[in-house]
Amino acid sequence: MTVPKHISASQKLIGEIQLAHLQLAKAESQRKSAKEQARLARCRRKEAKEAVRRARKQAKLAKRAVAEAKQALAEAERKLAQAVKREAVAARRKKARIPAASPAPKRTARASKSCLRTTRGARASTASTIS
Repeated sequence: MTVPKHISASQKLIGEIQLAHLQLAKAESQRKSAKEQARLARCRRKEAKEAVRRARKQAKLAKRAVAEAKQALAEAERKLAQAVKREAVAARRKKARIPAASPAPKRTARASKSCLRTTRGARASTASTIS
């Protein structure tokens, strides 16, 4: 098998066409690869933006939860302070009570009637002076 040294012009053109086909296929492959990489980069950017949005939303929710927890804590502390104060007042009242063994002296019926007469008369006299 000997290769002819003399190649015809048409064969040269066929060789160039084949070479051009290979170059075209290589360029298309590179273009397709670059296009896919660009698409993936866009997807990654979009996913990153969505992740940022999710993180911001979660931060807002967490901030709201913290505020609610602080409010609940303040309310619980307020209730506890009121209960402690109420118990302290009750303890002071219990200590200040007069013992039940020594009741206060009772008034007689006559004394109470006389008090009523004097208060009624005082009211009548003040009413006449005001008019």
